[in-house]
Amino acid sequence: MEVKIVVSIDDRTASLLENLINALGNKIVQKPVPVATFPTEEETEVAPWPKAPAKPNSEPLKPQAEKDKQVKPIGLEDIRGIARQLADNGRQAEYREILKHFGYEKVNQINEEDYVSVYKEMLDLVDEETS
Repeated sequence: MEVKIVVSIDDRTASLLENLINALGNKIVQKPVPVATFPTEEETEVAPWPKAPAKPNSEPLKPQAEKDKQVKPIGLEDIRGIARQLADNGRQAEYREILKHFGYEKVNQINEEDYVSVYKEMLDLVDEETS
């Protein structure tokens, strides 16, 4: 049984391969023939890779799970869900303290500009429970 493999390589690589085969004591069945040549860097005009706009590093890198949370804007329903979870676990007084800290008595009174801050504070309480 004979296996024949045809590989396209440049002249330098062919020479090195031939030397290797000769050093091993075998002879080349067929000399490699260059099929195509690739242009050198001087012959090819390459456009520079576009640079990304500079971003301030004000925020540390976050795990993907946290990034996914930020894709959807925080809404009142998200805050209600965490408040319910805390209340079910007997931590209603603690989440009410967070509301008072921001100047609210009930969840439905929270202004839209405070959604993220209140959400993060309540999420910290939930994270304490799981830790």
